[in-house]
Amino acid sequence: MRLHPFIAIFLALFFASSAAATVVRVDNATYPTRCAEEDNVFLTLGAPNLAGFRVEATHPAYIAEILRDSYDPDFTDCHFGPTPPAEGPFFTPRQFVMWETDEWVMVGNTDRHFWRKVDVPVRWQGREENHVHLIQFYRKRADGRRDQVLVLYPADGHWRLKPLPVPHLDYNVYGASILIGPLEAEDRRKPYVAYTDVAFDAATLTFAVGFVRGGRATIRIDSVTRERTTIEVSIGSGAPTDRPLAAMRSMFVAPDNADVGEAIYVDATGRRRTEVIKDFTSAMVTDILFGRSVVSRHNTSAPDNAFRGFVFR
Repeated sequence: MRLHPFIAIFLALFFASSAAATVVRVDNATYPTRCAEEDNVFLTLGAPNLAGFRVEATHPAYIAEILRDSYDPDFTDCHFGPTPPAEGPFFTPRQFVMWETDEWVMVGNTDRHFWRKVDVPVRWQGREENHVHLIQFYRKRADGRRDQVLVLYPADGHWRLKPLPVPHLDYNVYGASILIGPLEAEDRRKPYVAYTDVAFDAATLTFAVGFVRGGRATIRIDSVTRERTTIEVSIGSGAPTDRPLAAMRSMFVAPDNADVGEAIYVDATGRRRTEVIKDFTSAMVTDILFGRSVVSRHNTSAPDNAFRGFVFR
């Protein structure tokens, strides 16, 4: 099978530098856009011997400066063209509580027109459901209200996470999407990870996922606080080694109109570097954070996302 040029370039560069067995290669396939609703930022992470990592969502550095959050859609300079008619199969829309305790709530959703027409069974607490297109995970407050801190789209392998909101805002929004697993990136505008199934273990707050390309991974919710929400990812030995095992999708129009503006990382020599996301090309890293130092007028409270704590075989 002929590899897409992006994957081929990744493999050539990646294995040429694979002697550095304790660093992860990050590549940037971001393209310019003037539309704030287009996910033009696309960064991949991988290493042939990668066995795990941690993802941390933290508030942007300027969170204390936000007096009014801005999260309404902005379709200025967006030219998506006519929307083609949705193709079947169509699903019966529904929302239902999957699991609930005094502290947590997990909610399942079925989208009538979800873009990937695949069936990824979801199992939890002895139950199994098909066509769960969105899983929402909430932490309850003492007054009964709840804050959403994590979502998973089983059909395309996208995750989003955010910390609990700061008191003066009382609410915060998502920004970037995280992909976990062997990446399918033939179309960089619609990258995905193909899961065979998703299983949730309530006792450990852990999701287990199978990959169509082979192998499995676990994603454990490690911490949920006002400072950060953290997940720990463990990749099984059967997962592919010929492609990135994580990626991030987001949006950048300008420093003040972006869901991610900068890459802040520690390179293979231990030097800390900061680059504007549109100028960043690739790097071998031991730690990397995708964030913002300039207050954005789009999704102002959306979190920074860091990949760190890499584990290798």
